[in-house]
Amino acid sequence: MTQARGAYSQSFEESIYEMHSHRTRAIRERGWSGEVQQETLIQLENAVITVFYALRPHVLGGQHPELEALWEEHNVDTIADNHGRKQVKENENSAYGRVVSSQDTSVEHYDLRYLLGVSAVFDQIAKRLGLAPQTSGGARPKGTIG
Repeated sequence: MTQARGAYSQSFEESIYEMHSHRTRAIRERGWSGEVQQETLIQLENAVITVFYALRPHVLGGQHPELEALWEEHNVDTIADNHGRKQVKENENSAYGRVVSSQDTSVEHYDLRYLLGVSAVFDQIAKRLGLAPQTSGGARPKGTIG
């Protein structure tokens, strides 16, 4: 294995571990309180997006038609298309005969169910590509969230 490939592999493993860590945290929060904090959901979403961009070049391009089919079956590309999309809400209020218009802008985020599904698909793909992190001994890459 070349040094560059080794560095890429380590970086990819760190991204997978981060996704797993945020996924576990979200599942625990949901179990404790029945809901997931927005910050946790955003962290999971960002981790999933990072893994998306790391996996995409390995999946698309014709070398792995079965993985491309899995990718397309789960419509994975939509996660990147919609990540960070702004939503604008128009408001109109009338007071004392005047109509006042305003806009509220917010960033849309995915719900937990979707993120859990996509992250599970990414685990399957990484395993089939031989990119899944080694889990023996429970060791995590340096600097990962646990």
